[in-house]
Amino acid sequence: MLKSKQNISFILMMLSILIFIFTGGRMLITLKDQNLERQIYTEIIKDQQNTPIQTNAYKEISKEAFNSEYDFKIIGYRIGKNRSSLILKKDNKEFVLYKGEQLANGLRLIAIRFPDAEFELGGNLFKINLENDS
Repeated sequence: MLKSKQNISFILMMLSILIFIFTGGRMLITLKDQNLERQIYTEIIKDQQNTPIQTNAYKEISKEAFNSEYDFKIIGYRIGKNRSSLILKKDNKEFVLYKGEQLANGLRLIAIRFPDAEFELGGNLFKINLENDS
């Protein structure tokens, strides 16, 4: 009786290992076929220069004015020690604009210093207060 219990335990253990291996293999195959890279919206252009701007003459505009003038809606932001970003929405598509990236219209995100997001467009600097809802 004891030997048959050991055999059943051994068979169940081996069956469990085979199921685990099969399931893990299927998950790896599924993950391998997926594109896990960050999706870059076609409106964003990588800014290779990312040069600092020397002036502090910022024009302040509202989120509402930004939304209507540039056809992008700011729906969120993330402020990190090394990397900050804005979450933008255009035509029911959401995407992330990181510090130093530039939109196709030339608008470049300079920095996010709470409560403001700072932009540059054609040498003109402006900032948007992120706390005010539009």
